Amino acid sequence: MVKNHVEASIGSRDFDDKLVTHFSNEFKRKTKLDIAESAKAVTKLRLAAELTKRTLSQSTTSPISVESLHEGEDLRSTIDRKMYDVLIGSIAAKILGAIEKTLADAQLTKESIQQVCTIFLFFFTGEHCI
Repeated sequence: MVKNHVEASIGSRDFDDKLVTHFSNEFKRKTKLDIAESAKAVTKLRLAAELTKRTLSQSTTSPISVESLHEGEDLRSTIDRKMYDVLIGSIAAKILGAIEKTLADAQLTKESIQQVCTIFLFFFTGEHCI
């Protein structure tokens, strides 16, 4: 490792939030019901969004299905990688900015880099990784 950079304002939940917002809006558009009023519905959607995010890391499309999401109404939809990339564009831009800053601080060019590693949710205390 030549240089590192900590961007504490970006995390896995940010990606989930983009999917939750997207599907919440879609559900509201289709059913006229706002899940923001129900912590249970938001939690159900967040769990489905996490699975969808993992599926999209290995596939070009992903279905999402939540039975009885809110007031007896089901959510059934799909999302493709292209739409997901649009949704997370602002997060990707922040990550790219952090990478570019790290390269500049290390006085390196993009061409000189063989690999970039992004690590989320690691907390270090002394010699222990928790």
